[in-house]
Amino acid sequence: MYVAESGGSNTIDRVGLPTPGAPGQPALTPGDGTAQLSFTAPIDPGTSSITSYQASVDGGASWQPITTSSGPNGTLTTTLSGLTNATAYSVMVRAVNDSGPGADSPSGSVTPNGPQPTPTPPPNPTPTPPASTSPPSISGTPTVGHTLTVSDGAWSSSPSGYTFQWKRDGVPIPGATGNTYMVQAADQGHSITCTVTASEGTSSSSASSAAVLVPIVKVNACPKPSGRLVGTTLGPISLGVTQAKARRMLPRFDVRSYHTDNFCLSGGQGIRVGYASTRLLGATSRSKLARLNGRIVLALTANPYYALHGVRQGTRLVTAARRLKLGKAIHLGPNDWYVVPGATSNGVLKVRHGVVWELGIANKQLTTGRASQLQLLRNF
Repeated sequence: MYVAESGGSNTIDRVGLPTPGAPGQPALTPGDGTAQLSFTAPIDPGTSSITSYQASVDGGASWQPITTSSGPNGTLTTTLSGLTNATAYSVMVRAVNDSGPGADSPSGSVTPNGPQPTPTPPPNPTPTPPASTSPPSISGTPTVGHTLTVSDGAWSSSPSGYTFQWKRDGVPIPGATGNTYMVQAADQGHSITCTVTASEGTSSSSASSAAVLVPIVKVNACPKPSGRLVGTTLGPISLGVTQAKARRMLPRFDVRSYHTDNFCLSGGQGIRVGYASTRLLGATSRSKLARLNGRIVLALTANPYYALHGVRQGTRLVTAARRLKLGKAIHLGPNDWYVVPGATSNGVLKVRHGVVWELGIANKQLTTGRASQLQLLRNF
């Protein structure tokens, strides 16, 4: 759907991504002049059903259609033939629908090889892999928009490193390979686990956490999205509103901290707001900004109903940068933040794994320079 605006901005906003999102990380097994390829389908098929897949063995320079079959744990598999042994290939996959090819998957490397001689046993025995003595555990609130954290667990030795893979009902979630994970709307009604792999030298072993269930948010318990993201307004919320007034407007909320509320919207993606605090205002002129104390200075949402100049939740960073002319990112934890100058407020984007996760608006006085932007974002 395209929405034409003639009231000053003269823009056309598009709702919905026409082409599919990126498939999951390719898994590759070398063979004799071949490679076995498996991957997961994109979470977002675009505005029409996926009709086929294409693969590239030269890092995206050229693409060929592939025929896939169902593999274990919901994966898709195929065999890449006609490869040259002892030659390294950079393999990527993309989905195709009626609108054309979608986003490229992350690249994977594989080097085909011919029949190999039986290896000579090493002179020393293989190191004993670390053994799990206490499984990893997940902490955090398992609801949409909240962040879960997994512990390393306890091991029989002192592993040199850990890797992580979050799973939904036992199926790996593409890109979820850190020790934290933000719960998505697609997780509602499903079990979330995390497998931690501990490495020591060349040996490793894995252990999985207990599952946590993400409850289903009843859509009729939350108001439907309304309004727009424009000026100082994000739907029903406006910058400068007091906490008491905001809670009267959207009564279903939970308190994230003494200066943050998380309001409910249908679809499981709400509006998160931050109120100016003494700690935040202490870095600026109290006389100039005292009137902001206890009032909304930041509003963010992951609901795709809202858009900032055509950029919404799920938009790829390269597309957002082209539309909004983004400046230098502010790195905080696993996220990259971008502040977009505006006439009455500054736009805010939270980006993870090259995709917009949240967007919103921030008080213009508190985000006039990079130092003040960093101060504001660290508070929330």
